[in-house]
Amino acid sequence: MVERRAPTTEKVVELIAAHENIPAAHHARYTDGEAGTVADSKIAAAIRILSLSILSGISPDYGGSMNALAEDTDYVYAGGAITWTVRKYLKPTMAYVSESPDYGGTIYALAEDTDYIYAGGSGPQTIRKYLKSTMALAGESPDYGGSIRALAEDTDYVYAGGSGPHTVRKYLKSTMAYVSESPDYGGWINALAEDTSYIYAGGSTTRTVRKYLKSTMDYVSESESYGEDINALAEDTDYIYAGGYTTRRVRKYLKSTMAYVLQSPNYGGTIRALAEDTDFIYAGGDTTQTVRKYLKSTMAYVLQSPNYGATIRALAKDTDFIYAGGFGPQTVRKYLLLEILVPA
Repeated sequence: MVERRAPTTEKVVELIAAHENIPAAHHARYTDGEAGTVADSKIAAAIRILSLSILSGISPDYGGSMNALAEDTDYVYAGGAITWTVRKYLKPTMAYVSESPDYGGTIYALAEDTDYIYAGGSGPQTIRKYLKSTMALAGESPDYGGSIRALAEDTDYVYAGGSGPHTVRKYLKSTMAYVSESPDYGGWINALAEDTSYIYAGGSTTRTVRKYLKSTMDYVSESESYGEDINALAEDTDYIYAGGYTTRRVRKYLKSTMAYVLQSPNYGGTIRALAEDTDFIYAGGDTTQTVRKYLKSTMAYVLQSPNYGATIRALAKDTDFIYAGGFGPQTVRKYLLLEILVPA
């Protein structure tokens, strides 16, 4: 019996040669059940793992450093410095589509829902709400009181964290009115993540992941120190993941207790951005300047993208691709990062 060694995935992987320029002999289509029993098949006596790390598309130059990305079914959205707008790109071709009015300062954070894209940053220090279909301004929150460095959203609310008040502030989406805020985090809030009941914050000085109850914004608990400033958070059903300076690893904490569980190998530079899917966590940052993919269950390194060309400051993930933005190229780069089972 040949054991299945590839990471688990529930989706069917389908590679299209015309799009990805992969030889026809490398095509594969396996579900978990098929991959798990392939060794029993009389058709294939053995299997091997094919690792694919492909640059699949590049957007036009944003015009400044990209600090934030968001995505939906058809588009990727980017915000950053100098240009000061939210730019919208078509996923299949990465072509420029349209952009928002000038935010009025550097954009550091984006969040999105079905109809709107939300941007926060320096300058106005507000959350600006844009209608996705036209990218027109549709609303604006009161002044956060400092530079907004992180956003998160749920069905009814958008949450902001940053410098100045050092709190997570909660705003009603429909009117963008201020609702309430968390206690002081103790330093700049650089990253937010959320689930059904809680909002999680990570940042400088305090250097822990703090958990707040959404309904009241009360403090609940926190992780042990990450070891340095936290720049990025991601979450799934059971765990919260953090990345940042010095430690340069993705650390995994159990949501229920905020206890440390595992960490990835050293990324090789400061981690600036995280993204996740069912089985994997993705990290981007400086020095290494690649998107690195880690298996969630063990936090083991799997593979990495081609070099972005400079510091990666933002990531977004959909079913098939990972999108990176940052300094240097100032473009959104689209990567295919896969491990699949193919006949030997």
